[in-house]
Amino acid sequence: MEELFATIKNNGGVIFTFIALCGIFVEISPIKINPLSSLIRWVGNYFNAKTRYQLTLMSSQLNDISVRIDMLEINDMRSKILDFSNSCMNERKHTREEFDHIIDLHNQYEKTIESKGTKNGRVDLAFSYISDLYTKCLNENSFLDSRSNL
Repeated sequence: MEELFATIKNNGGVIFTFIALCGIFVEISPIKINPLSSLIRWVGNYFNAKTRYQLTLMSSQLNDISVRIDMLEINDMRSKILDFSNSCMNERKHTREEFDHIIDLHNQYEKTIESKGTKNGRVDLAFSYISDLYTKCLNENSFLDSRSNL
């Protein structure tokens, strides 16, 4: 027994080093401290910090581009509706298909501005005029004949 204590006393540094190395490389499940996992996690976070920052930056830029595309789409639909209304006010005749297209475009426009939380003001009056004219053309059957455009 005394020999065992003497061996431990003389080789205590080596035994402590062996136990420490085993603690680093061997993870025991009931013990909540996992030094190897913590070390690997820390190294991974250190090396991935720049990548995470760039990913966050790219995500922000992508959101900005998406907002700009949405605004361009809204403005394009608004312009088409207003242009159609203006041509109707200048007494240019249109086919039923052209009216149907503008009505569908207006429905899409309304859904888009509602989903984006944007307000509408100018298109309402123009579309009201288009709707009234569409109703009048339906009642009188006075659409431009699509065959006459050929």
